[in-house]
Amino acid sequence: MNKIEELQTQITAQVETLCELQKQAVMELATAQAVGEQLGVEVSNFRGARELQWLVDRFGREVVFDAAACLPGGRVSYPSNIARALRIKLPRELASPAGAELEAPKALLMLQRLRARLRTEGVHP
Repeated sequence: MNKIEELQTQITAQVETLCELQKQAVMELATAQAVGEQLGVEVSNFRGARELQWLVDRFGREVVFDAAACLPGGRVSYPSNIARALRIKLPRELASPAGAELEAPKALLMLQRLRARLRTEGVHP
């Protein structure tokens, strides 16, 4: 296998990894949104999904459901508003992406670097 074929193989592997990570993240968000819908909680992003999971793990589904139903002032039932209603602070680490969400940008950066290397070799992927 020559150098160009090796780089193309690496790019293909990185694209496949990125696609798998993206699929996994989308499935996790969809699951969190379904749970949120059952509990009356608005989950619109990955952070919200992590926050909802933490609230449910810590307080249980019934408490989260009740808090979502009783938010004052017509507030949207985001997990952060539910936490305020429960008079608790969500852990800071929930605000930062973890796991697959960090891996996807890494894979994309690696893919960009590999493509740049191919271009310097005179191959345009």
